[in-house]
Amino acid sequence: MVSPELGVLLTKRKYLLTNILRHLYGALAYAELGTMNTSSGAEWAYFMDAFGAWPAFLFSWVSTLVLKPSQMAIICLSFAQYAVEAFVFECDPPLGVVKMVAILAIELFPFHFQSIGQGPFAKHPSLEHWAIVNLGMAVQNVFTSAKLIAVLIVICGG
Repeated sequence: MVSPELGVLLTKRKYLLTNILRHLYGALAYAELGTMNTSSGAEWAYFMDAFGAWPAFLFSWVSTLVLKPSQMAIICLSFAQYAVEAFVFECDPPLGVVKMVAILAIELFPFHFQSIGQGPFAKHPSLEHWAIVNLGMAVQNVFTSAKLIAVLIVICGG
């Protein structure tokens, strides 16, 4: 006789495996598109080749005005919900506080200065580029050192 917990566990594993395979197929599809279509523009270039100029134009506007902002809103609201729940011991955190934290997250996330010349070093883009490169290099050094230390612990520890 199979216990109910085992059935739930097996169902979750099937669901997890299905999601992993679906994401893997999607990633492979994008990799194939990227190797076959060498023009820049990502999804817009794919739409342009597949459907023509008018659908590609519409996609770019829909993406800019609807898709990207709604994704940002969902991410920030999810973050705010979990962040506020950590400090509120009631059943549900106040909705106003969650929305204020989400607005703060939208303003503080570094999506506003994705290109050089729009960030805090707007008058000195070379200084901004230098800071970004050095920060990336420092993060890579830290994580590489952590990996090497973990490997040494595993090797020495047996």
